[in-house]
Amino acid sequence: MNRPQIEQWLLAIGSEAESSSVSDWVHGACPFAHWNHESGTDSNPSFGVQLGPGESKTYCLACGASGKQYDVMLKLKHLGLQFDFHTAAELVYAAEDGEPLVELPDPYEKQFDEKASPHLYPEWLAEAFEPAYFAGDVHPSLAGRGMPFEIAEKLNMRYDPHRLRVLFPVLDWRGRLRGLHGRAVCLPCGGAEWEQEIPYKAYPYEGQTNSHIWLGEHWLDPDSPVVVAESVFDLARVMEAYSNVISPLTATISAAKIKRLRNASRVITLFDGDKAGERGRIKLAQGLPTTNVKHVVLPPGTDAGDHTADEIWGLIEHLL
Repeated sequence: MNRPQIEQWLLAIGSEAESSSVSDWVHGACPFAHWNHESGTDSNPSFGVQLGPGESKTYCLACGASGKQYDVMLKLKHLGLQFDFHTAAELVYAAEDGEPLVELPDPYEKQFDEKASPHLYPEWLAEAFEPAYFAGDVHPSLAGRGMPFEIAEKLNMRYDPHRLRVLFPVLDWRGRLRGLHGRAVCLPCGGAEWEQEIPYKAYPYEGQTNSHIWLGEHWLDPDSPVVVAESVFDLARVMEAYSNVISPLTATISAAKIKRLRNASRVITLFDGDKAGERGRIKLAQGLPTTNVKHVVLPPGTDAGDHTADEIWGLIEHLL
């Protein structure tokens, strides 16, 4: 990870970066201080995260706690520490893929901020995986989340039996395949998420991904109110009530992705009821200063997928 990524990762796990004279390490308060430090605190920040490509190594000079970043996150979760696991995981995954944390606008971007030579995925890549829907039924992990057959078919949901992930193709506004994302599942657990896995994973093609493309961009009608739901399952639930919905697939939205919504007449956010969702609402509103942006704030700890289609309609109807 680079320094800005590490600083955001430290914030996500409940620490904060401090200035350091060691050029290849970023230091912050040790997240294990409550358990490992004699005083229970780390007043002299001793937890270091090494700068470098991909996932970073960590080491605490005071207590000796060490490991790769994702290992640290799993240990903290096992200890019961409450922190922004999803944001931390997204940062680790972005670093592994070599994606920039912030995408800078390209001066040659045109409609939808598209670059002159976009990175396209071949159509066969999605078709290479078996459908997650068949003869009126859906994959158990989708059924466990209450996704109807019609929605799974519209999203062209797929299944990767080797990585145990349900997949969803991401198409751009022209209907071209620009990404393939997967959600980890655990079949023996009846479709429950695999906590040991990073929940979402973008499948690269030729070493690249397109993190600035919205899920649902190809059916988007900018002249009608656009509902923005955080995840694919949130989008699926909203779609049962209202069809003009898209998803950034994360609450950490890049400037390049936000700019692709600049022609929308009205935007209604439906992010998760947590700190990451609040940051997403603020960033989207700030990034679209000339757009009428309204927010539906869900109860703490819930997301759109936790609600019924009728409940979703009741939340957004007065804003449409």
